[in-house]
Amino acid sequence: MPATQLGQDARRLILSERELTPEEVRDVLTPFGFRDAPAADGVIRAMADMQASRDGLADFLPGLLGAAGRSPDPDRALTRFHNYTRARVDPHTFFTTLRSVPHLLEELLFVFGSSEYLSSILIRQPEYLSWLLETDALDAPRGREEMLGELRAWVAGVESPDAKLAILRRFKRRETLRIGVRDLVRGALVDDVTREMAYVADVTFEVAIDVVRAGLVERYGVPRGADGSEATYAVIGMGKLGGEELNFSSDVDVLCVYSEDGVTDDGTDNQTFFQRLTERLADAIGKQTRDGYVFRVDFRLRPQGKAGPLARSLDSYEAYYETWGELLERQALVKARHVAGDAALGTAFVRMVRPFVYRATLDGRQVEETLDEIRWTKASIEKRIARDGDPLLHIKLGPGGIRDSEFVVQALQLLHGPRVATARAAGTVAALDALGAAGVLPVAEAEELKDAYRYMRRVENTVQLVADRQVYHAPADPAEWERLALRLGYGGDAGAHFRKEFEARQRTIRSSFDALFAADESAFGWRMNTLLAEERPSDESTPFLAGYGLADAPAAHRLIRELASGSERVRFTPRVRQMFVRFAEGLLDQIAATPDPMLALVQLERFLSASGARAQIYPVLREEPGVRQLVVRILGTSRFLGDILARDPLAYEALVYGPGFTQRAGSVEECLTALGEASEPGLDALLRHVQRYRHEALLRIGTRDIVGESDVLATTRELSILAEAVLRRCFDAFYEDACARHGAPSQGDGSPAGYAVIGMGKLAGRELNYSSDLDVQVVYSEEGETTQGMSNADFYRRMVRSVVNHWKKPVLGGAIYDLDMRLRPYGRGGPMALTVAGYESYYRDHGELWERQATLKARVVAGSDDVGAAYMSVAAAFAYGDGLTAEEAAAIYSVRARKEDKVAREGDRLHNVKSGHGGVVDIEFLAQALQIRHGHADLELRSTNTVEAIDVLLVAGHLTTHQADRLRATYVFLRFVEDRLQIVDNRPMSALPSDPVALGKLTRRLGYEESETFLTEYHRRTEEVRDIFEDVFTRLRGAG
Repeated sequence: MPATQLGQDARRLILSERELTPEEVRDVLTPFGFRDAPAADGVIRAMADMQASRDGLADFLPGLLGAAGRSPDPDRALTRFHNYTRARVDPHTFFTTLRSVPHLLEELLFVFGSSEYLSSILIRQPEYLSWLLETDALDAPRGREEMLGELRAWVAGVESPDAKLAILRRFKRRETLRIGVRDLVRGALVDDVTREMAYVADVTFEVAIDVVRAGLVERYGVPRGADGSEATYAVIGMGKLGGEELNFSSDVDVLCVYSEDGVTDDGTDNQTFFQRLTERLADAIGKQTRDGYVFRVDFRLRPQGKAGPLARSLDSYEAYYETWGELLERQALVKARHVAGDAALGTAFVRMVRPFVYRATLDGRQVEETLDEIRWTKASIEKRIARDGDPLLHIKLGPGGIRDSEFVVQALQLLHGPRVATARAAGTVAALDALGAAGVLPVAEAEELKDAYRYMRRVENTVQLVADRQVYHAPADPAEWERLALRLGYGGDAGAHFRKEFEARQRTIRSSFDALFAADESAFGWRMNTLLAEERPSDESTPFLAGYGLADAPAAHRLIRELASGSERVRFTPRVRQMFVRFAEGLLDQIAATPDPMLALVQLERFLSASGARAQIYPVLREEPGVRQLVVRILGTSRFLGDILARDPLAYEALVYGPGFTQRAGSVEECLTALGEASEPGLDALLRHVQRYRHEALLRIGTRDIVGESDVLATTRELSILAEAVLRRCFDAFYEDACARHGAPSQGDGSPAGYAVIGMGKLAGRELNYSSDLDVQVVYSEEGETTQGMSNADFYRRMVRSVVNHWKKPVLGGAIYDLDMRLRPYGRGGPMALTVAGYESYYRDHGELWERQATLKARVVAGSDDVGAAYMSVAAAFAYGDGLTAEEAAAIYSVRARKEDKVAREGDRLHNVKSGHGGVVDIEFLAQALQIRHGHADLELRSTNTVEAIDVLLVAGHLTTHQADRLRATYVFLRFVEDRLQIVDNRPMSALPSDPVALGKLTRRLGYEESETFLTEYHRRTEEVRDIFEDVFTRLRGAG
C-alpha cells in the first residue's frame, strides 16, 4: 500500500466523524505491523485525549506509526512511547521537538520496540532524553577517568552514605541507557559497548570503596601493617569484568585483596576489617533497593569458593595459589585486572599471579592435561545445557558459542603466554590480536575468530538488553527470532539472514575449538568424562561399565562420580576430578581383574572416603600403579580386609609405607617382638594396641594370601601364630591385672599356683581360618588361695571371664577374637578353669569318645610350661588310652554320618566343604581315628596338625602313598575353598553358594575361569576322599 494512503488511513483513527469498526481499525494498523490492533487503537485514543488539538496528532500519527512499524515490536514500541509521553511534564513541547528532528522519532521508537529495560529507564526519568540529545553523550565512547570524575562530583554533593550509594544506582542506570542507545541505534562497536560497561563497574566500585571504607575507619580506626603504615585494599576484576567485556546484564566476578595482615587503631585484626569492608561493598553494589542494584556481585572465583574468606592478604593469595591452585583458577586469572581500590596493590596482585598462570615450563604431559581439562569442562557444560533446550541456541555455552572462543583463547594463552608476553592480555580480542601477530594462530584464523566472537557478543548483549535479565538463549520461537533479527539491524527477510550469519559464526568458532581440543570419542578419557557428566548412566555408559565387570550400572555410575567429584555433602574441586580421570582407566582395568568388581568399587569409595584428602592420595594411586593394584585386589576380594583399611588408616600406611606385606612372623616369639608394648598403661590401651597390630598383621597375611605369596597352609599357620601371640600377650596382662586386684594365687605350700591356656581344634593344629573362634581350655596347678584370701578357683574364674568379656567388646571397630570354651569339662555349665587334677578326674570318670578326639588336638599356647606339661600328660593318657576298638571306630563313623545327615537336611550335602560328602571332616575323622588306634603305641603319630598327621600315618604304614597323596592334596584344596569362602566377610562359611552369581565370584577368587570347571574338580576330589574314608573305616570297624 502506498505511504500516502497509509498516512491518510492513520489520520482516520483520530479524525473520523464516526467510530471505526474493529475491522476498519485492523485494516488501518495491520499494514504498520501491529499484531493487536484494538490495543494499539486504545493507545492512540489515549494519546489523542492528551492533545489540545486532534489535528496536530493526526498530522503526527502517520510518522509515529511508521516509526513504530519499523521497530522490532510495533505494539510495545507504541505503548512505551505513550507511557513516556505521559511521564514527561511537557508532552506538547516534546511532540514539537519530534516533528523538528525526524531521526529522533525513528531512533526513539526503535529503542522502545527493542528494550523493555531501556524504555523503563526513560519512562522513570524522562529528562535523560534531553541529556542524550543536548550533549555529545551518544557521539563517542566515554573513558574511565571521565566517568569517575563525573560520579565523584555527583557523590560530593551529598553527605549521607546511603544517599551516596543511591547515586551509584542512578549513575549506572543513566550510563546503561546511554551505552544501550548507542548500541541499538548508533551502531556502537561491541568492543566499545562492553568496555564502557566494564568502566561503569570500575568507577562504581571505586566510589563505593571510598564510602564504605570511610564508615569502617570511623568505627575501627585505620588498618595498619607491621610497620604502622596504612594497609591498602583493591578489587580485582575477573571474567568479563577483568577482560573489559561486560554485558548489560553480567554479574561482576571479583576477588578482594588487602596488602598485609595487622590490626586497626582499635586492635581489630585486618582480616576482620577487610572482610567487613568486602561484605558492605557487596551490599553497596549488589543489594536490591528501591533504586535497584548496581551490579550483581559474584565472589565464587575466590580461593576455596564459597567456603573461603571474601578478602585475603596478598601473601595469603600467593600461598594458596602456590599450594592449591588449580588449572581452572589459572584459566580464570588470565582475565585478572585491577578495577578499583589501591592501584599499586592491584598491580602487585596481577604481577604476583603471573608465574602461577603462565608457568615457565610445560612438558608434553602437562600440555595434554591442560587441554584435556578444558576439553572435558566444556563437554560437561554442553551435556548440562542440552537438558534445557537446543544447545545450538545457547549463545554463550553452546557449540560454537562465546565460551568456545574464550576457551580457545585462554588455552593458547596458558600454553604460549610464558614466552609471548603480549598474549597475556585480559581481553579476548586483544589476546587474539597478539596470538595472531605472534604466529600462534594464523592471522586469518585470528581475524575470523575475532569477527565471530564480536558477533556472538553483540547477539548476547541484544538478547539481554530486552529486559536486563541473564538470558543466553536465542529464541526458539520463530516470531521472537524475527524480532531479535530486527533488533540486530537485519532488514528484508531478517530472520533468515540472521540465522545464516549466526550459524556461520558458530561454525567458525567451533572449527577452531575442535582443531585445538580434538578428541577421540572412543578413547577412555572421553568416555569417562562423558559418564561423569551424566546424571544417570546413558545407553552408551551402561555397556561401558559392564565391560569392566560392573553389572549394576546405576550403582557403579554413582560410585565413580563420587570418586571423581564427591557427594552432595562434600564436593571435590575440578582439580581432584581430573586427577581421578588420569588414573581411572588403569584403575578400572584393575577393578575388572578382581573376583568381584562391584565389591572392589564399593569398598574403594568407602576406603578413600575414610582416608581423607583426595588431593594427597590420588597422586599416589596415579604414580604408583603397584600400590593401586594391591589395594584394589584386596578390596575386590575381601570385605573384612577392606573394613580394616577403611577403619584403621594406620593399617594402610603400615601396608604401603612400612615393611610391606612380605614381612612374616615365623614364630610366636617373633610375633610378640613385633607386637611390642602399648604406649599407655591399662587393659583398654593394651587391647587397642593389640587390635591395631592384629589389623596390620591380618592385612599383611590376607594380602599375601590374595596375591598368591602364601599358600593356604602357610596362611592358616600365620593366622594361628598371630592368634597365639595375641592370646599369650592378653592372658599375661589379664593375669597381672587380676593379681593386682585380688592377690597372686598360690598352692598349699605357698608356691605360686600357675596356669596354662590349652589351645584346642584348629588353634592347636595351627590351622585357623580367618573367621575361626579360638577353642581353649584353662588349667591351673592346684587349689589354694591368693595372697588376699580369694580362692584360686574364684581368681581364675574371674580372670578368664574378664578376658572373654573384654574380647567381645568392639575395639577399633570389631572384636579381637571370640573365645570358645565349650570343649571344657561339663561344657557351657562347667567351670571356666580347672586344676590338673580336676581335668584328670573328669576324663577318668566322665570323658567321652568325642572328647578323646577333641583332646588329640590339645596344645599349650600360653601360661606356665610346667602346668601345661602336667595337663598334656593327663590329656595324652585320656586321648590315646588303650587305642581304638572296632565299636569305638563304628561310633566315630556314626557321628560322621549324623553330621553329614544334618547338612543334607540343610540342602548342601554335596557342597558343604567342611561337613559334606568327602569334606574336611572326612579327612579329619579318619586321621584322628587312625591316630587313636595306633598313637598309644607310636608316639610319632601324636600330631595336632592334620597334614602332618597324614604324613606320619603314611610313614608308619597306616595309609598308602596313593591315599596320603589324595588326602593331603584334597585337604589343601578344601581348606583353600574354605579360605576363599571366609575371606570375604570373615564369617564361618562352609557351603558353596547355590546362587550362580555368588558361585561365579567364588570361582574367580579360587582362580578358575568357569564355575563348572571348579565344580567338576570339587566333586572328583571329594569322591576320592569319601572312597578312602570308607576304606579306612571298613578296616577300623573290622579290627579285633
